[in-house]
Amino acid sequence: MSLGPLMVDLPGTTITDEDREVMRHPLVGGVILFARNFVDPTQLTELVAGIHAVRSPPLIVAVDQEGGRVQRFQQGFSRLPPARLIGHAFDQDPKAGIELARRVGWLMAAELRAHGVDISFAPVVDLDYGVNEAIGTRAFHKRSDVVGQLAVAYVTREHGVVAGLPVLARLTGIASASATFTAYVEDGETVEPGVAQAVPGASSTEPGTTPAQNGATSSQDVAPIQTGP
Repeated sequence: MSLGPLMVDLPGTTITDEDREVMRHPLVGGVILFARNFVDPTQLTELVAGIHAVRSPPLIVAVDQEGGRVQRFQQGFSRLPPARLIGHAFDQDPKAGIELARRVGWLMAAELRAHGVDISFAPVVDLDYGVNEAIGTRAFHKRSDVVGQLAVAYVTREHGVVAGLPVLARLTGIASASATFTAYVEDGETVEPGVAQAVPGASSTEPGTTPAQNGATSSQDVAPIQTGP
């Protein structure tokens, strides 16, 4: 059975018969884990192994392990710095900033791979315009050329870390939206203000606008995802 296009989540810290039934559906290709699925490193290893054992080829197991305020696994893991801190290091010394990005990316990948996790949706390659809480410290920098350099360094393969673990995360257009949105609860987890605009059907206190919605997507917004090693 080949992997499908859908990525699903789990409600708890163990796999139920109902979970297995869902994961065996031919349209499912992966599972994304959240803080609610994590107890400690031992439990995580067992959970990931259980997910991989459900079918062949094994489902992809993913997580948002960006660092800063978006780090789903914390106990027993290194506390990773927010991307903005890496950008500040670049401003002080570009060479040191690039090296820091490379080391943080390696550390994130090495720890997750040690527990069997396949993908981390990091780093975010949107730009830090300083006007939207959904991005905030999750972005490296406001300059696209700096974001490109740091993102490439972050995902550089080193020291035998399995290729493909870091995945560039793009929250298109959100960085330039300045409206304040109402937080809401989705599947038991609170979604932060500013994220609602990216979720179909979510209500907001006022309609946010982005460059894309105004027909003016900036080349600066696109540049980081066009950067290559």
